[in-house]
Amino acid sequence: MDAVKEDEENAGGVDPATFFAMVFGSEQFEKFVGELRLASAMKEEDRDIDSVEEDFRQRQRRTRLAVTLVDDVLKPFTTGEQGEGRDSPPPLSEEEFATKIRTEIADDLVVSPFGATLVRVIAYIYAFAADKYDGSAVKQGFTRVRDVKHKVSTRIDVASGAARAFSRAKRASQATDNWEAAASQEDDDKSKSVSALTNDGAPLDDAKFAIVSDHHGKDWSLSFYAAEDKALLAYKKLSYTFASVLFRWKKPVDDDDDNLEKNNSVWQPIKTYGTAKSTESIKKVVDQLQATKRRPDSPPTQENGDGGVKGLALTHANLAAVVRENKEAEMAASVMETAWRVTVLDVEATLRDATSKLFRDKSVTDAQKKLRAKALRVVAKVFKQAADDSGHSTVLADVLSSAGGPFANTPDDGGREDDS
Repeated sequence: MDAVKEDEENAGGVDPATFFAMVFGSEQFEKFVGELRLASAMKEEDRDIDSVEEDFRQRQRRTRLAVTLVDDVLKPFTTGEQGEGRDSPPPLSEEEFATKIRTEIADDLVVSPFGATLVRVIAYIYAFAADKYDGSAVKQGFTRVRDVKHKVSTRIDVASGAARAFSRAKRASQATDNWEAAASQEDDDKSKSVSALTNDGAPLDDAKFAIVSDHHGKDWSLSFYAAEDKALLAYKKLSYTFASVLFRWKKPVDDDDDNLEKNNSVWQPIKTYGTAKSTESIKKVVDQLQATKRRPDSPPTQENGDGGVKGLALTHANLAAVVRENKEAEMAASVMETAWRVTVLDVEATLRDATSKLFRDKSVTDAQKKLRAKALRVVAKVFKQAADDSGHSTVLADVLSSAGGPFANTPDDGGREDDS
């Protein structure tokens, strides 16, 4: 198999080692999964690659991975560090081999949550390949059934993730339209000098109550009241179809910086209607609007600031702007989740073929193939144990959230663990 080992051409952009170091925390991943299809597509985005060239690249990738496994990873156990020559050291014992894999490879691969998750994927395929070749008839049958179930589940995850990303993209687009309409209406009112009044006819600056409703994520409504009885009456008459929260304006105690930080939430919820998730979403958006310090003399519906720090007023346009930002972040998180699911599909399919080459190799004896299966099983066990010992979550939503940025808004899939 040495004849097929050759350097991979770099077509520009980020090289695979750097890509793995950035995303998964270790450049060593390259020799275990090769260049991911997704990374390759990003690198070659300005050049069309036909199916023939892509198939050739993938065959090269799988062959290189098989060669790396045999010559670099498994060799210390199967034939010794330097091979089968007369001066070569004897093969390591199973315990020595496991220790070497753990200290020299596995611990480096699981430093990040993404890395630990990918290691579990690799371990699953290694164990599957070993059991498929060298397991008992019963175990082989069980392994095949389990793998069929696993592949179906993975494909369902990809499909559902793509559907979720599409749905969230539509919601983000709708939120942008709502924000543009609200901002345009606000500008029109200002240009026409329209007097801003509460829903009960008082000057808007006298507003002490606000009702925020979420119309199933399609639009949000906002109304203000100066009188408590009018606000409570309006709240009682709200449609039971939408989640709503009634807020009361609470003026900060004083202009002391510490107090302003502690009493930052000046619009405070006093009544809620709807599911806990829906009403918490409304409260979160209002909290985001007022997440900066406020002067105690600021009206509840006017923007204000001190020393360059500006707090956003609770207005329809500002509310729509925050909703838009949240929807865009959720969309980005869904896209990244789907990209990860597709990457898992890519890695699993690639490693299934690469590991099968170890046992289709006609240049070695059946006894040597059994040693390879045993070594592969050891590596799988060590990889999984290292991932478990890393303390990183096995729930994909948690893994993505730990990366921060848009990942922090990754939609929860019900807490299902990755079954790799």
